Amino acid sequence: MATGVLIQVTDHDALPLQGITPNLPNDLQWQSGTPEKIYDPGLGEPEHGSSEQKRQVDPLGTDRASGYRVPMYFDDYYNQVWVLPTSLDFGAIGSESSKQFLVWNAYWRQPTILTSIGVENGDGTRLDGPSTPKVFKPLEYAYYTVTVAADGPATINTVYTLNFSDGMVTRFPITGSRAKLWPFTVNWNNSYRVSYEFRTEVLTTWAGREQRIAHRMTPRKKVTFSTLVHNRDLTRMNNLMWSWQTRAFVLPQITHRTHSSAPMDALAEYMDVVAPVPPWLVAGTTVILDHFGQQEIKVVDRVENLSVYFKAASTTPWSEGTTLYYALTGFFDPQVSAPRKTSTTSSFELTLNVAPLSEIYPDPPAATQTIGGREIFDKRPNWADDVPVTFQHEIQELDYGHGPVARFAPIAFGTMLRSHTYLARDIAEADAMVDLFRRTYGQQGEFYVPTWEHDLFPKEVLQASTQTMRIAGRDIYDAYQGTTVNRGLAVRFKDGSMLYKLVLSIDAISDADGDDSVITITETWGQRIDPDDVEYVSWLLLFRFASDTLTIEFLTDRVAQFQSTLRSLENLTPEV
Repeated sequence: MATGVLIQVTDHDALPLQGITPNLPNDLQWQSGTPEKIYDPGLGEPEHGSSEQKRQVDPLGTDRASGYRVPMYFDDYYNQVWVLPTSLDFGAIGSESSKQFLVWNAYWRQPTILTSIGVENGDGTRLDGPSTPKVFKPLEYAYYTVTVAADGPATINTVYTLNFSDGMVTRFPITGSRAKLWPFTVNWNNSYRVSYEFRTEVLTTWAGREQRIAHRMTPRKKVTFSTLVHNRDLTRMNNLMWSWQTRAFVLPQITHRTHSSAPMDALAEYMDVVAPVPPWLVAGTTVILDHFGQQEIKVVDRVENLSVYFKAASTTPWSEGTTLYYALTGFFDPQVSAPRKTSTTSSFELTLNVAPLSEIYPDPPAATQTIGGREIFDKRPNWADDVPVTFQHEIQELDYGHGPVARFAPIAFGTMLRSHTYLARDIAEADAMVDLFRRTYGQQGEFYVPTWEHDLFPKEVLQASTQTMRIAGRDIYDAYQGTTVNRGLAVRFKDGSMLYKLVLSIDAISDADGDDSVITITETWGQRIDPDDVEYVSWLLLFRFASDTLTIEFLTDRVAQFQSTLRSLENLTPEV
């Protein structure tokens, strides 16, 4: 009797266990031998029909097995050759760029040979890697690098053909476009506008409840500006519009920049920048180096402390004080207006549509203030401009064309639309508004905003350990009892500080002090509040953006303003 056992692990592998004596029935024999004699993968895998394998053998002859081989999860990955990814998209490039792909022989026991690699439309592209013919041992892999030069056809449409010894042919497409660096400056006589656009599907029930579905996780982006050119620059601009208008450009977003703190030598891989490092300067970001007209496009590989490492070394030295601009890659509108001021001067009105997925969007920072699980947006509007406010109530009318008209209000609450203009005194304030817009995915999310109006007038001092605010008269009770909208309070003190509370109930009270309204909040005030110290008390309403588009209008390269229309909502329990 044999002193070893061979365990079949998969259709391709067997595991020998030495020193084990199997306990077999008396009428069976154990077929001894090497794993190859018991099951030889080189003979091929069992397919449809029957197959013969020597396993346990009875005295009368060979045990015979028949059946159908069911595909396994194992077959999804092994016993084939992989080329990963299946294609490379370089997007719009303005400088030399490289990407890798992997060739993997996923056969467990069978080598394969990459006999040759063909190329179509290969102008301006280069393939680096193991030379052919290349023998791939079982489970061996190798990387190949595709490099696309900045010079070449406007459209990148290269195809590499990988030919293998078993007859397999894999076509590997390389796509993208070459972008030109925009050479002209912004005319600040006109504004510089940056627009962000999400896409939200809003489903509204008969009762006014909303379900909002965000269809974009990152916004689409547009930049609108004008440039004034004259003399030779007008000729350059005309030539550019004739030859390249429909192709990709790389532009600096001039409002987002930092500077180098030390010179960078030629062939150096990193540049030191001044503190603090801006939040947009992360791995994968495209930047434009600019120093008195000398420009170069670079891609950030990583940032370590105050050192910015690039994916490719610069071929020229850069002085201290070099500007690093956040770069945008995209396409201009198919129609560009260019009114002539004189025969040698023209103003070009341009809109750049930033290529989707060409930007790296780090997660926006968390909200600085929240209450009840929702963010508070506490930036005050610019009261130098009017604040349009619209009240809406849904009305259904039944009119037969004669006699009385029946009117119904199917929604039990009203809606307020407020259009605010905000002033951003620096880039940080402008970015804070964009961060809110990104956290809410446009119309999808919701947040609290004070009305910034004198809505409520406390009748008495509010003690720290109490939860009520008494308002003279019953007007507040009559107007808001049972409301599902006015469920928050914002107290602004004369020193500029704010206190936010949520409303539990609104009731009426009649006692020796009069017939008044009482607002009960969900927690104690936490501090003594004297009405003489209060500038005003506003409703804190729940809003969402009424549009999926947010436009930041830069008046200078640091100061901006933006308008936003907000739509009030029922203050329901927030969804998790």
